[in-house]
Amino acid sequence: MNVLTRRLLRSIKEKKGQVFSIVTVVMVGIIVYISMTASYYNLKEAQEHFYTDNHMADYYFQVVKAPEQLLKDIENLPGVYQVTGRITLDAPIIRGEDRASARIVTYLTPVNEQLNSLHLYSGRLFEESSTAGIEALVDPDFFAANNLEWNDTVCIAHLGQAFYLSIVGTASSPDYIYPIKDASMIIPDPINFGIFMLPQNQAQQAFDMVGQINQVLLKFTPGSDHNLTVEAVKQILEPYGLLSSYPCDDQLSHSILEMELTQLRSVSYYLPFVFLLLAAAIQFIIIRRMIFTQRPQIGILKALGYSNRQIVIYYASFAIIIGLVGAILGTVFGLLLCGIMTQAYAMYFNLPTYTASYNLSTISYGFLLSLSVALAAGWLAARKVTAIHPAEAMRPELPQAKGKSSNGLLLSRFRLPLEWKMSIRSISRNRGRFALTMVGVTFSVGLLIIAFSFNDMIDNMMNDYFYNSQSYDLLVRFDKVLREHDLTAVEQIDGVLKVEPFIEIPVRIHYQGRKEEDILVGYGRNMTLKTIKINNQSTSIIPEDGIVLAERTAKKLGVSIGDVVEVETLMLVGPPYRETIRVIGESEQMIGGLSYINLLRANQIFNERSLVSGAMLQVERGKTEEVEQQLNEMLTISAIISPDKEIKTFEDNLGAVVYAVSIMVIFAFILGFAIVFNTSLMNFLERKRELASLKVMGFSRKELSRLLLNESIIQSGLGILLGLPFGKILAHYYIASVETDMYSFQAAVYPLTYFYAAASATVFVLIAHRLAVRDLKNINLVEALKNKD
Repeated sequence: MNVLTRRLLRSIKEKKGQVFSIVTVVMVGIIVYISMTASYYNLKEAQEHFYTDNHMADYYFQVVKAPEQLLKDIENLPGVYQVTGRITLDAPIIRGEDRASARIVTYLTPVNEQLNSLHLYSGRLFEESSTAGIEALVDPDFFAANNLEWNDTVCIAHLGQAFYLSIVGTASSPDYIYPIKDASMIIPDPINFGIFMLPQNQAQQAFDMVGQINQVLLKFTPGSDHNLTVEAVKQILEPYGLLSSYPCDDQLSHSILEMELTQLRSVSYYLPFVFLLLAAAIQFIIIRRMIFTQRPQIGILKALGYSNRQIVIYYASFAIIIGLVGAILGTVFGLLLCGIMTQAYAMYFNLPTYTASYNLSTISYGFLLSLSVALAAGWLAARKVTAIHPAEAMRPELPQAKGKSSNGLLLSRFRLPLEWKMSIRSISRNRGRFALTMVGVTFSVGLLIIAFSFNDMIDNMMNDYFYNSQSYDLLVRFDKVLREHDLTAVEQIDGVLKVEPFIEIPVRIHYQGRKEEDILVGYGRNMTLKTIKINNQSTSIIPEDGIVLAERTAKKLGVSIGDVVEVETLMLVGPPYRETIRVIGESEQMIGGLSYINLLRANQIFNERSLVSGAMLQVERGKTEEVEQQLNEMLTISAIISPDKEIKTFEDNLGAVVYAVSIMVIFAFILGFAIVFNTSLMNFLERKRELASLKVMGFSRKELSRLLLNESIIQSGLGILLGLPFGKILAHYYIASVETDMYSFQAAVYPLTYFYAAASATVFVLIAHRLAVRDLKNINLVEALKNKD
């Protein structure tokens, strides 16, 4: 081991506190990069394997009802590689005290030869000709949440008739890896919604659809013109009531998984760079200070024959060792976290073929990133060595000539206490260190704002979705369109105070050659139990002279207020109707996207007067459960929605958010602590002689500590003040980066969040300062006051 190597190790040992803090920052940056990038690739690989093994469809067509024989015509079209027809429908689950919803999906046997085929988790596959009735598979989340066992019976209702399904296994398919009913559901509710997979022949007989299907799945031939193929399929299906058609990218379950993967990838890109760049800045300042304080030793080394290159490498090695150790520790902990994250995501999205593999390219890039940043910091700081001449190095560096500074002029105008003037002068002499501390604290506070604002965003969303826009106690949907007078049975239930009807119509909106599927909801003129946002204003009145388009629909069609659109109905029964209607407003919604119309105007589209498909109920206080039980006995009701239960389910599933917030707070705390600790420690070491002089003059240890604390307060205080608006900007940018067509979350930062972020920053500043100046009481006055010039 040569002299420089021993000296390097001795320097690292002497600065072990600073080295440890910088290594921690580098480690966190690499942990974030390794864990999130590796998790992304693991999940992407699991997704692709699952899609490939189970033949994920490329395109989906929903019709009212079509004969199975059409599949042969579609299969013969150019560009079609494979086609599958099936039945999908929603049915209420009848159980003791309340209801749940089932998504019925049918499969031919053998199931592994069709598109979106099944992956069996447990139990066995259903049998087409079972003597025990209709056998079914359910998704594993519903099975576990409802404590089901093999051969348990579940009762569903369809068109007023009860059917009993015997559960024989659990399974999933590529299009239901994230089992939610629709975009408004946000997160899975496995207690109240499940996927039921049935044999197709038995389902056709039970649901009066012998030889019929209502969904067509398509896989394209590689290299074919997809648009031409889709148009050809639409022409075949149009006579049978084509309700909707969409590519795999717009499929609900797939798009949510893609949103999560995009979010994971974006965070793994920018967050590690923040940690590594700030760690590099700290290393740069530390090495520059080492060179300044070791000028005589550098001169001796040069006089003994050591070249500039050797000395530069020596100082740069300080940064490289920190980068290497941080990369090693970050990789180890990152891979451990990657395994946990991959497993959690795979279970959450029902990906059966995941492997927590370790991507060598990710690890290599992590090391390369850490060492490159460290090398750049070390070289930029160490190159100053080349300007030092051996003879000049034997005496201290001459101070630069300066006139009266603007800082001095400023201080002379204000009657500040002496200790504050001393602190401000010290800061003005180390502007680079001041800038680093301020920027580091700014980023730390920004990360804290992002972390804490997740709770604000969720609270804002719940207020907007549950509390501000709806005041009903129960909402019911019927399995078919009824006349308004048919609601009498609901109105007569004891405890029901008010019933307000509505109608939901699947429509296709046409405008200048463009078209978009949507759900049009018609509410009555005297609606009181719900409010909607029209042109950014909340109202419960929908004018009769037009349609209020969902903001997303309006953007896709390029429609503005005052334009006229054509509305085509896509009801499951009856012929399609077309009506031209003027757009009178746009409705902005965080979740999903609905368009609105007056109930009377909606009925005019059908040339009717009193059609309804559901109702909102106001219930007497304390009687909600009794009313719900009586509603459960009505087989014509397909769904019963209780806002209170929705809120509880939503709140019960917020564990992942709490976990993510906690991790981000820890990372932000580490970043801020490391920067403040290093700058405070360097400030303390540089001013040892000054502090010793002040101690001789009668300053107490408490006063000296406060003198140093004042500098941290000024630097960190400015960082906190800048970090608050910076954090709000980051929060808005982050939310905008994960926005999709289905979800448009609004970033919200409450005043209390600013307080929490500022308070957290104050805590890490005080802790870092306390640790940095803990040796203040051990200053050796004789040694510190020696004239070493």
